[in-house]
Amino acid sequence: MLRIIPLTSSPALDYLRIQAIMFFPKDTASQESFVRSVGLEALGQMNKPKFNPSSFLDRAARDAITDGGYYAGQMLLFLARLIAHNPKDASIAKAQFIVMRGMPGAPHDRTMKTHWANYQSCSHLHAAWYLAHEVYSKSFSPGDISTFSQSVAWFCDVADHLLRSVIEFNSIRDARQEIGGDWWGFEEERPKPSDFAVPPLTESQKAILSEYRAPTRAK
Repeated sequence: MLRIIPLTSSPALDYLRIQAIMFFPKDTASQESFVRSVGLEALGQMNKPKFNPSSFLDRAARDAITDGGYYAGQMLLFLARLIAHNPKDASIAKAQFIVMRGMPGAPHDRTMKTHWANYQSCSHLHAAWYLAHEVYSKSFSPGDISTFSQSVAWFCDVADHLLRSVIEFNSIRDARQEIGGDWWGFEEERPKPSDFAVPPLTESQKAILSEYRAPTRAK
């Protein structure tokens, strides 16, 4: 089921709302509290040169972006890469395997499954966040309103493209049992950015994938 992300005419408010969903995908009350807290803090620091979040906001961002949400986003991104370039090999289990074997410091199997269970519904947002900040180096400085608005739109467009590729894969491959569930998404389909392409696996990642063995089920 698609849970609609409410968008407004304000890129800053939309970006804040999406961050709240990324931090608390299953808790709408915490999402609202987050939005109110950031808004109040921002108003209280209007005359300061730099916004310094409270320990609550800092901890929420750290937990969501660098831990569970980050790894769920990486799993979603690898799944999207498999769907785009190796559809016969595409599965969330294989995407998880590549992340665990190919990313230094990645957690073990049980923790990865917990991250996916907690953040699957917004994993495409985390994947797009990673791409925008770490790969394409988009600028999200509120001081440059035009560039900020373009970056937010790019981020949303990429997230929507990733999610729709997974949803389409679900319908074609009937993989709902594996990667079904609720997703946070946009009401209308967004255009794919002209400067974005889902990259294929690297040779080292292909080598890792070749080592994957499906778990055997007890008879």
